Amino acid sequence: LRARGPRGASFTDARDAVRAAALDALAGRDRELLQELLSAFAAAYARAKDAESALDFEDLQLRARDLLRDDPALRERERQRFRSVMVDEFQDTNRLQTELIDLLVGPTAGASGVAAPSDVDVFFVGDEFQSIYGFRHADVAVFRERRDAAPAVLPLTLNYRSRPEVLAVVNELFAAGFGD
Repeated sequence: LRARGPRGASFTDARDAVRAAALDALAGRDRELLQELLSAFAAAYARAKDAESALDFEDLQLRARDLLRDDPALRERERQRFRSVMVDEFQDTNRLQTELIDLLVGPTAGASGVAAPSDVDVFFVGDEFQSIYGFRHADVAVFRERRDAAPAVLPLTLNYRSRPEVLAVVNELFAAGFGD
């Protein structure tokens, strides 16, 4: 039987609130179990890497970042190796990788859009609509933040790989997802 009218709405709201509270309680328990499982896995994985004297890609990025961040002489020596740096597919990077780039090339435009002086010319190339590596912790927000803070953005208007007819169909099909 379905309740109707104001009493029915009140009953439905109460039932939905109880259901949501029950799901929250279950999710809280599951979250604790999942955290315990992930912590145990991380510890076992670290022990296995130590036993093999192995590093994974994340370890390499973290160690490189730590070296550059903590050793100003090393950072300056490595910076002197580059006159220009181009980072392609920048939409598929993450904050750690951006930090590595910044440590190598010197400060770039921050949130204020004002860049500190650097002897290295840096070029970021990317297209947020081609961001596909979220599963590898890529964060398209990093791309958007850097683009919004850039003193100049140069659009790449020529595309030698796509015909106008193909682009028109793709733009039509995905217009809602592309936004403005």
